[in-house]
Amino acid sequence: MKKLIVLIITTLLFSCQPSLQHSLGGVDDSSNIELVEVVNSLKEYRVNLVKKAPKEKNDFGQKLKGVLPARYTLDDKDMFIYIFGSEENRKEGEAEFSQKTSDMKLVSYDTYTKRNVLIYYVHEEEMNSLHTSHKTDIQVALDSIEEG
Repeated sequence: MKKLIVLIITTLLFSCQPSLQHSLGGVDDSSNIELVEVVNSLKEYRVNLVKKAPKEKNDFGQKLKGVLPARYTLDDKDMFIYIFGSEENRKEGEAEFSQKTSDMKLVSYDTYTKRNVLIYYVHEEEMNSLHTSHKTDIQVALDSIEEG
């Protein structure tokens, strides 16, 4: 009988613990965006992504705040999509990227954010070029994701 009571109490205690994501600084929040939502929204706006395996030793595909990005290509240019546990973690991930790459000469890229999502699109075009053809489509697709 004592073992049964101990088992029940232990089970209740563990079930009441905050989620692992929350304990790592994330928030178990329905307003967070999931990767599938990002990809579906981009495809809806004719941003045709092709899933790729992660590249080793890539400045844009590095782990940020413990998160590895999903890697895609768009017109043979790399796109890295990070899904963080919270908007705060995303901001910290951006800061970490800036710090890690501050002394590097990186190719041209655009950064897109929404809530817990961080995207790097490595277009390799001139920094002030108007020719980054997907720039508007990517932003509109992110903006179209409904608030949770």
